[in-house]
Amino acid sequence: MSKQEYFNKPSITAKEWQQRRCSHMYTPWEHKEEILHDRDRYERVCVYCDHVQDYIGRLAPEGYIEPKALPVPASEAAQFQNKIDFLVQLASIIVTQRGSRQVVYIAGKVTGLAEHTVKHKFSKMKNELQGRGFIVLNPCDFIPFDCDWQIAMRMASTLLMMADCIYMLPCWGDSKGAKMEFEMAAAFGINVISE
Repeated sequence: MSKQEYFNKPSITAKEWQQRRCSHMYTPWEHKEEILHDRDRYERVCVYCDHVQDYIGRLAPEGYIEPKALPVPASEAAQFQNKIDFLVQLASIIVTQRGSRQVVYIAGKVTGLAEHTVKHKFSKMKNELQGRGFIVLNPCDFIPFDCDWQIAMRMASTLLMMADCIYMLPCWGDSKGAKMEFEMAAAFGINVISE
């Protein structure tokens, strides 16, 4: 806007000035017309400056009190906290260690095997892959052994999606979960390493 346009623009009226400075105290909402079957137009006017405020929707009945949020059960809060901890742990590993190195996810049979057997098998491969220069996402480091299968697979899928490649442990073909992970890797173009 040029200087000339600025000085030639019409000044605001006293009423407009009052409306801008007013702290508006409105009359109760007044029904004006029905817009749709469940939407109406309401209007209220400031008692000081005649400013009109429109509202389209449904008004709450007289004396209506907004319900307070119900407290979250402790079990749900714990599950949510576990998800947050899982994501923070995953992000911290990838951000602090990544650099130019590739991230590999280890997949293999878990269900039906003893905990110490699974942890030994996965940690042995983790050490070997780290020796080759990979950042390793070992599901045993992230997912509790007694975790529900569906929850474990959701967490495993998240880990897999953060990886550049997947390492398939021997006997992965006997595992429903490892087969799913292999199919996901193929579908999303994640490199597969197997021996």
